[in-house]
Amino acid sequence: MKHDHFIVQSPATPAQQLLLLFHGVGDNPVSMGQIGSWFAPQFPDALIVSIGGVEPCGPNGRQWFRCRG
Repeated sequence: MKHDHFIVQSPATPAQQLLLLFHGVGDNPVSMGQIGSWFAPQFPDALIVSIGGVEPCGPNGRQWFRCRG
């Protein structure tokens, strides 16, 4: 399953802040949801989005750039 992004929080009113989360090598944006959920109460007016890496890495992961040749 490919995930380009995962919206952790979208406020009911227009967002006053934008918080972008970036995962590590071999992970995916959905896994950053727990971290985003921790930030959500501290930034209730923020749109919090976890962004997925541009290249596949392993069966379900993504990466931002190729680590090996």
